[in-house]
Amino acid sequence: MHTERLKKQIFFRSRRGLKETDMIFTRFLKNGLDDYSEKQLEDIAALMELPDQTLLGWFVDGKPVPAEYQATYQMVKEAQ
Repeated sequence: MHTERLKKQIFFRSRRGLKETDMIFTRFLKNGLDDYSEKQLEDIAALMELPDQTLLGWFVDGKPVPAEYQATYQMVKEAQ
């Protein structure tokens, strides 16, 4: 099933290279991924493919988030 593969990919990618981004995604994933649609899971997986420095800029430094990542960014941010 594509959804289960996406969930595994997301959990695997949540272990980041930097402590700060690791903490962001650990908090986001603490409630699991069962409530998300396949499209949302695809968007989360795409977000997690971005470099840690880009993600830190958005989540920590408040840099502008491009429109294509805005909804997923909000989803992760609200889970903090």
